[in-house]
Amino acid sequence: MAVLEKTQADKQDLKSKCDTWLRPPNMKIIHHNQIREKLCGTCDWIWSHPTFSAWNSTSVDPPAAERRLLCIYGTHGCGKTVLASSIIESLKMKGNCVLFFAFSDADISRRSLDDLARSFLAQLLQEPVPDESLEAMRDLISHGQPLTSDLWTVFKKITRSAPGLVYWIIDGIDESNESSDDILNQVVDLLNAIKGARAILLGRTHVLKPIQQANHAIEITPNLISSDIDSYINTEIDKSRTLKSPEIRDLASKTLHDGSQGMFLWVKLMISDLCRSSSGAETIQRLHNLPRGLQKAYQHLFFQLVEDLDNLDLRFAKRLLAFVIAARRPLKLEELQYAQALASKSDSKMSHELSLEAYIIEDIVGKVLRTCGSCIKITDGVILLSHISAKEFLTRPESEWSCNADRKISCLRIDLGESHSLFVSTCINYLEVGGYGFPLRDQDDMPRLYSVFPFLNYASKNLLYHINRAQESSADTVDKFDQFMRSKAFLSWIEYFIIHIYIEDEFCGLEPNELTMWLENSEEGAIKSLESHLRDHFEDIIQNLDEGDRRLDQYRMVIDILTESDSDESADSLSNYQTNPFNLTIRQSSNDIHQTIPMITEAFKQTSMLTAPKQFDLLLRLQQHILRAKALTDPLEFLFRLILRNAKNAPVYALIMIGDFYKTVGQLEKALQVYQSALAKFEKLEVPIKYTVLHLIGRIYSELGRFQESEESIRQAVEGRERIFGRNHTVTLFSLHRLGCALWDQSKYTEAEEILRQAVKGRRKILGLEHENTINSMALLGNSLYRQGKYSEAEEILRQAIKVQQKILGPKHEDTINSTAILGDTLCNQGKYSKAEELLRQVVEERQQIIDLEDNNILNSMVVLGKSLYNQGKYSEAEELLQQAVKGRQKILGPENEYTLDSMAMLGHNLLNQERYSEAEKIFQYVMKGRQKILGPECKYTLKSMACLGYSCYNQGKYSEAENVYQQVLNGEQKIFGPKHEHTLLTMYLLGMALAKQEKYGRAKELFEQAAKGQEEILGPNHHKTLSSMEWSSEVSQCLEEYTEEGEQMRALFD
Repeated sequence: MAVLEKTQADKQDLKSKCDTWLRPPNMKIIHHNQIREKLCGTCDWIWSHPTFSAWNSTSVDPPAAERRLLCIYGTHGCGKTVLASSIIESLKMKGNCVLFFAFSDADISRRSLDDLARSFLAQLLQEPVPDESLEAMRDLISHGQPLTSDLWTVFKKITRSAPGLVYWIIDGIDESNESSDDILNQVVDLLNAIKGARAILLGRTHVLKPIQQANHAIEITPNLISSDIDSYINTEIDKSRTLKSPEIRDLASKTLHDGSQGMFLWVKLMISDLCRSSSGAETIQRLHNLPRGLQKAYQHLFFQLVEDLDNLDLRFAKRLLAFVIAARRPLKLEELQYAQALASKSDSKMSHELSLEAYIIEDIVGKVLRTCGSCIKITDGVILLSHISAKEFLTRPESEWSCNADRKISCLRIDLGESHSLFVSTCINYLEVGGYGFPLRDQDDMPRLYSVFPFLNYASKNLLYHINRAQESSADTVDKFDQFMRSKAFLSWIEYFIIHIYIEDEFCGLEPNELTMWLENSEEGAIKSLESHLRDHFEDIIQNLDEGDRRLDQYRMVIDILTESDSDESADSLSNYQTNPFNLTIRQSSNDIHQTIPMITEAFKQTSMLTAPKQFDLLLRLQQHILRAKALTDPLEFLFRLILRNAKNAPVYALIMIGDFYKTVGQLEKALQVYQSALAKFEKLEVPIKYTVLHLIGRIYSELGRFQESEESIRQAVEGRERIFGRNHTVTLFSLHRLGCALWDQSKYTEAEEILRQAVKGRRKILGLEHENTINSMALLGNSLYRQGKYSEAEEILRQAIKVQQKILGPKHEDTINSTAILGDTLCNQGKYSKAEELLRQVVEERQQIIDLEDNNILNSMVVLGKSLYNQGKYSEAEELLQQAVKGRQKILGPENEYTLDSMAMLGHNLLNQERYSEAEKIFQYVMKGRQKILGPECKYTLKSMACLGYSCYNQGKYSEAENVYQQVLNGEQKIFGPKHEHTLLTMYLLGMALAKQEKYGRAKELFEQAAKGQEEILGPNHHKTLSSMEWSSEVSQCLEEYTEEGEQMRALFD
């Protein structure tokens, strides 16, 4: 008996641990609150509905997954939530296992598929389950916090072993941060795997109606719930002495029924408004003027608030709505009391004279209901909006508040950015009140502190969440946080935040992601200020800790990391490593990698997934060793391999650190493998760090020259960050810029232009024009336009970029010089040679001072400068520069490189214009052979160099050689351009001249005539090239006649 009791106690203990570990929302309470709103006799229509009956019918062979899925949808406020709880209650009364989940936009623990999986698992474990199911959970717990896919795998395993049917009721699909397709696919996958399961999805029409996969769907129409609406109306009327009076009741019932359009929510709002009437006559007047539709109802109710409340109450109502709407999770009444008090104190002119307690509203419930009762509900001490539609109404973009009714209530419009800024100020103000105890000597102090200081839990845990979503570029928010960083209260918050990450939440990913987001968004100066501040105060922390405190070593390591110690690593061999048992408290040589390796080895032996404090310790140690390393030593490589072998169970940030180090030392393939291991930890999770890793992978692919793969990875990063942060968030724009780079690297200049225009627009809005990131995007956009031959647009963009680069980076910065070089080339291609020369001389001069003469960038600038000088007739100067460029490119790129041959061709043109034909001939012979080899004999650039070779020969009187070359050029151009292309016709003309010089007048005449005819068609009869061909045709015809006549005379002499 005792053994049996112990076994049962062990099982119960394991279930309790599972519940703590899963951290599910309490759906039991949520269901209980919802079912209380159901009226007797309502929702019964669902059981006689033919679609519901078909879905719920039993059969020997379970139907396909799609036939076990039912979608129920309708407009906002049509009773879906109460219907869901009614179905749950009825199914449970029949002895069925029913799992329930309701997504909620107002609660961060009820937004994702991961939240759904945790909740379903926790509920399932409350049912009678076999011992092997509990063992599956025990195994899952032993591996630390899991992937969502791991949760679903165990859920499938346990559900398959459950007896009888299992029902899943999932409400509020439209309030999830997952797409409806992702939720649907997950549910269908589960139904395919679990034949004894049925599922109901409930949500608003615009989300669920388009779904085609469900064979069963019910739309909640006004006719369908007409009797339920009447029951609700009559019940509410009975609660009002005025409305239930004989002379009003029938009118009220009919008016409310006709106006409801199937919305219980509208009826509730209207009855609340009618109950404000002070007489029967006033009630009747209101009944005759009820607003139609939910939007007009909200306009009417909020207008009443604006009219009825004085300035103080109106300010309270606005802040209340802002707090409720922007809160990361539903606020408790005590938290709201302090949030309101802090905001009021901050606004008050007497803030220094009165204590915070003086601003506390004792009857907070009465105040809330009196000011915002129609759109706020209070349940079990938690304050919520009455419906998500109220949030959607109040947070509409400003452009949608243009009608007269909206303008009257625009003072109540909620800007989410401003609301998050309000939270930032409120959280900081509370944290600065102080007196919470610092440093904490035991993590168990936190629950005690939270009970004594009601707003401390929310403020310490969610400050970064609100900072990351606060009003963009809000100077007040930035200044507020900067001042906070300088205070001692900041150190308390750091300690609380670390506890949230590594102890309370067991590295769940929420707070670390907020920290990562904040660091990515912060200016470099802010990060340096943070490091300096922490470094200055950590020594004070250490003085207050006992020598045996685990945090003592952690704080020392943080200091060491911040100071980036340069001490050398020991070079001892692996054989000298100690093998002491893992112990987080290290009193000596805490910086020695030879102690870290056996400790981590032992830790992974003891448990596959490191506990949160051990993960923290590992991250600190790893960061410290990496900062101290000057190269990839054998011990460091060994440590990396140890962690990578346990990648599935190691902290993702450890993998990122290792990948970053491999990248720093140039081992890109290893870095790529590590990043991919980090990415595998997330699979289908929608978390910010996932897209940070994808971005890093894209960068590595780019450095490896695998540009297509780089584009694919970074495009995923852009799409993911846009879903999480929005299009105009700095991290999204950062990836958007890198996507533009990846497209540019593939010569996809048109696509790059489109992406970079978006990046420039977003960065100018968020960061301003004079920010380095904005200018980087502008410079690359200008380069993309230049590559497409859009020289005028490129010039405009590049001039803007250079102006700011000179201001914020300086005229000698590499980026400024690069942009100036591209602008010079752009001007050159527009024929603005003098302006191009001026810029390019500066570029060459600046580059000669900072880089080697044989650097490819300076050689490029010299070639373009030479081209500008050449086009101005400054052949001597151009020749000197081009000679240097050719020599440099031959050395660093090779004699047969395409760019080397281009610069030689430019030099050849320069010699032709100086009538140095013999030298030019040698150069074009070389260029022609090189281009034939690397580009092919029929490439247009090869043919162009051959034409120049022909011209060189012609001008030396080598007409036969010129003829031979021109004929080859003509054959190639006719093939690639066609017989009537301008280039082809010019070559005909030149070949005709070479033939005429050899007195081959017949063939020459044919060519001149063809050239003249074609040029007349495409250039016009008066074009100089047309006229020249016609003139030569005439001269050759005359020579041909004279030659023919002379020939006849000679033949006559011999006859």
